Amino acid sequence: MWIFNWLRRKPKPLVAFSGGPGDTAETAVVIQAETTPLGTIAEYLYIEKVCGRRDEDWKQILQAVKGMNGKMYDFHIIEMKDGSRRELWFDITSFYGREMMELYRALHDLRTLG
Repeated sequence: MWIFNWLRRKPKPLVAFSGGPGDTAETAVVIQAETTPLGTIAEYLYIEKVCGRRDEDWKQILQAVKGMNGKMYDFHIIEMKDGSRRELWFDITSFYGREMMELYRALHDLRTLG
């Protein structure tokens, strides 16, 4: 009967957004993603959704990763077409460095086998 339960399960989304509007670390847009590349793409899609097209409506001034209070954030400063600047904060804790940790664990496991 397990096969029927497996068929009925709802697939987990590859990317999900929650949190606030992202104007500060405290109100960061929280991105849940399966991989770092998916999370990164989701960030830029979010920016384009709220700010318009890159290099037409806005341009990137700064992008940096910052660890604070046990979380990882991706911080962007963008300049809008009218010259105003905007900060956007993303909580990337769910996916930041995931692939590197999995690789480290796999290498560690290989070393312990031999």
